[in-house]
Amino acid sequence: MFVAGIDENGLGPKLGPLVVTGALFETDGDGYEPSRFGEALEGATALGGARVADSKAVMSASAMGPGETTVLALASRLRGDATRTDGEFLEAFCHPPPSAWRDACPPEGRTLCFGPDAPLGLFGADLANARELGARLAPAMASAGVTLRAVHAEVLCPARFNRTLEEEGNGKARLDLAAFERRIRAFAGDAGEDALYLCGKVMNLAYYTPHMDLPRTHPLLQRSESKRASVYRFQDLGEVRFLLDGDRDHLPIAVASMFGKYVREIFMKRLNRFFAGLFPGHRAVSGYGDPVTRAFLRRALPLLDARRIPRACLLRNG
Repeated sequence: MFVAGIDENGLGPKLGPLVVTGALFETDGDGYEPSRFGEALEGATALGGARVADSKAVMSASAMGPGETTVLALASRLRGDATRTDGEFLEAFCHPPPSAWRDACPPEGRTLCFGPDAPLGLFGADLANARELGARLAPAMASAGVTLRAVHAEVLCPARFNRTLEEEGNGKARLDLAAFERRIRAFAGDAGEDALYLCGKVMNLAYYTPHMDLPRTHPLLQRSESKRASVYRFQDLGEVRFLLDGDRDHLPIAVASMFGKYVREIFMKRLNRFFAGLFPGHRAVSGYGDPVTRAFLRRALPLLDARRIPRACLLRNG
């Protein structure tokens, strides 16, 4: 059976990308047993403070190192040591990869996202610890009957975010949910007709069918909707569950959340590196509506205009 966790990172900020990530697992059982994922991930990651959990709990702005260690350990199960820089990591786990959409960006704006690559360990991860943890994950996951098959992170940069909002005109919930559905469709070919897709709740909605495209291509067989769990079974696809606090309670969603958080923070790190080269004493910004970010925007927007960098490459409209 295939089980995928899907979650988003960065729906609310004014700066930086929205990232929607899916993590696909294969299990040797006939149903979803959350305890198997606990056995496969929690025991093996009890090393140096690393653990799999909701990214908000283990990857705060001031303490990203242990979460980065866990992400790099999980990444090693898929790519070995092939990803040594942030650019290689993005190419490996973004779907589509940055190389596929970089040339569509305005030339003046590319420097915000596509500066020089930097070695992994951006946030203080212990790389030796990550390698050891990755080696420990293999037998732990095998003994629990769980295999991590793929991780796909879709990146909606501010320009794409703004353009999609304007073209579709259906608000952030629809934009976000459409990216969730793209992750489901991307996995469906490998996962077969009876997979389980565990999703974090999108903006705490209860009723998803008015916002979904999946019923147009896969007849809806069953549904159950509430504030806590909205569950849909589709013909030739499987079951899709939107779960309140899903990233806290379900490790497949937590893995997606951690990868997505790491991808988003790589892009924010690049953004901050760009402006650190222009502003003496630049303070790193989170992109949220905090005082540091607001002060940064007052200083940064005139500079963008002077350099003919489109504001849409930095600032979201929604």
